[in-house]
Amino acid sequence: YLVPQVKFGTDEWYDMFKWALTEAKKFSLTIGVHNCDGWSSSGGPWITPEKSMKMFTWANTNIEGGKTISLQLERPFSRDNFYKDVAVVAFPSSIAINSFQKAKPIILLNDSTNANVLADGTPVSFVKVDRGYTITFKFNTEFEANKIYLLPRKEFTWSNPKDFEMTYVLSSSSNGLDYHQLLEFKVKGLNEMKHIEIPATKSRYFKLTIKDFGYSDSWLALTLAEVELLKKDESPSYNPSIQFHQEKTVMVKAGDKNSFEDIGLFKGAVNQSKVLDISNKMDANGMLNWNVPAGNWKIIRFGYTTTGAINAPATKEGEGLECDKMDSNAVAFHFSQFPQKLIARAGDMTGNTFKFLLIDSWECAFQNWTQSFPHEFEARRGSKITPFIPALCGEMVTDAPTTEAFLFDFRTTIANLHANN
Repeated sequence: YLVPQVKFGTDEWYDMFKWALTEAKKFSLTIGVHNCDGWSSSGGPWITPEKSMKMFTWANTNIEGGKTISLQLERPFSRDNFYKDVAVVAFPSSIAINSFQKAKPIILLNDSTNANVLADGTPVSFVKVDRGYTITFKFNTEFEANKIYLLPRKEFTWSNPKDFEMTYVLSSSSNGLDYHQLLEFKVKGLNEMKHIEIPATKSRYFKLTIKDFGYSDSWLALTLAEVELLKKDESPSYNPSIQFHQEKTVMVKAGDKNSFEDIGLFKGAVNQSKVLDISNKMDANGMLNWNVPAGNWKIIRFGYTTTGAINAPATKEGEGLECDKMDSNAVAFHFSQFPQKLIARAGDMTGNTFKFLLIDSWECAFQNWTQSFPHEFEARRGSKITPFIPALCGEMVTDAPTTEAFLFDFRTTIANLHANN
């Protein structure tokens, strides 16, 4: 412990690397180095959100047409304060807004942190939870509920996500202080909406407590993405008509290959010809000015953010965002910031004593977007992606075969870009 620390990335660190090569050469040994600090995967503090792994994200708005509107569209969920718009699309919708959405309760995590993202109708936004955490719902007036929908979520698990089990307690209160238990229940499985019948209850306050859950992959963050209290015949805001929607759009790990092959029950479809690209109706601040045709419309503001994945387990000096695996410029930039510097220091020992670079393990979850994805998709698949943005957000477009074919092409494009870069 009396040896001074040599910090990653400093001149002294690179000098030590060259010394190690010189010593190895004396004994005819070869050395290989991981392509970043840690053993997974390819990143560092030089990677900005713009050059990082990316995921698509979206926000929904339902409106009544037959009028001209000026409407501030909600900015989709983002990480590291990084978000870029891709498109705004609209299509006719017959889905009724449920009573929970109309009531607009205040949602709090542990009675302190705003958790309204739990009712935004998308699986990409979330709150991290642990044993003993609570979700409190505060209504302006008494609210009637007969069931609860929730979406427990882990982007990745080493074990099968279908086997993960959680125990919850739902309570209600008339004054927000004194709660009595309505139901304790268990939910098995991750990454799909779960539906539990509860005793018919009218109350101003409800509290959901995460009582317990399995210990498998406990170091990987457990989140809740959606929670809604509903009446008997109502549907939740996130109610994808595509079976295994998140798996098929490369958001989360699939339990098995059936997740990609199961079409499920047909719940109706969006008419592709009626998906309107209204991107030019929204300004840079998210204000939508549009003469809306008659009828009820669903608007999707669609864009992308960073996945937030970082290289690990790394030193403080070497830790940073993972580079974009679908962008050759981002990959080349990462290479220039560390591997290329190793090669330069190794000099004429490169290729003999300094024998190889490696990526030890892919542990950075998933990436389903990059800045050039619309162009790359059209170039490879021969069609524009915009009319199928509703499918990426869980809506079946045209019919099941058409939607599944598009999603296959979407995943194939992701695979192509990973392989090419």
